[in-house]
Amino acid sequence: MTTTVPPGLAELTEIMAYADFATSASASVREALGVGSLQVGSTRALAIREDPSNFFNRAGGFGAEQYAVWAGERIVAVGSVFLNGECADMFGGATLPEARGRGAQSALLTARVRAATAEGCRWLVAETGVEGPGEHNPSLHNMVRVGFEPLYERATWLWRA
Repeated sequence: MTTTVPPGLAELTEIMAYADFATSASASVREALGVGSLQVGSTRALAIREDPSNFFNRAGGFGAEQYAVWAGERIVAVGSVFLNGECADMFGGATLPEARGRGAQSALLTARVRAATAEGCRWLVAETGVEGPGEHNPSLHNMVRVGFEPLYERATWLWRA
């Protein structure tokens, strides 16, 4: 039997293990190495000042699940979903230019919708730009194709100094 651990759980477990390991050193060792750790809700961060590899400098457990579409050994499209009780937010969808038009984002949206509904979400939200005259927004069309409906248009403000 094969079981796949949810990526968010794997990520959080890994960062917690490294943080627990690094912060279990004595106070003098932590100070000398510049070891710092912070937990806010389910999110945990670890930083080590003199880590040239940046292996230990990481954060995890943000509550979002990550999805990817692979072409052979390469990720060509990604998307995230944040679960918040009965509501989920689809965000972070992107596809490499050379992989567009092959259904990757539609597949990612479908997978994330299924994951959210399996977790008991009643509402799923996503955000993308509106189409202006003569414009085509593939993200908007992908969302509508999998069942999203436009709820409202939000004004985007830009501040300039």
